[in-house]
Amino acid sequence: METKIFKTDEKNIIVEKNVYKGYGIAHFDSNTIFVEKAVEGDELKVKILYKKAKSLFAKPIKIIKKSKYRNNDIFCSAFYECGGCDWLNIKYSHQLEIKKRIIKEL
Repeated sequence: METKIFKTDEKNIIVEKNVYKGYGIAHFDSNTIFVEKAVEGDELKVKILYKKAKSLFAKPIKIIKKSKYRNNDIFCSAFYECGGCDWLNIKYSHQLEIKKRIIKEL
């Protein structure tokens, strides 16, 4: 049985992989959750922002456990507000792997 999801819900998730535009993907019941600025392997508490079909869109509100791929040396102070760069929070070597995977999945 599916759990009813509300816009204000908070969920604990583990990010399974990164996709285009820097989203991290996780799953809850039969819903796919796209999380802004998440990194593959992160364990996060997220807030649901909106739902579109069976996809939920969320933002992280707490990092419970950081991914080994997370870049802790973000050199741009506007990264979390600007939206111009999708990958600065991911180590460069892993960025390349993600980009290769995205191209293969097209």
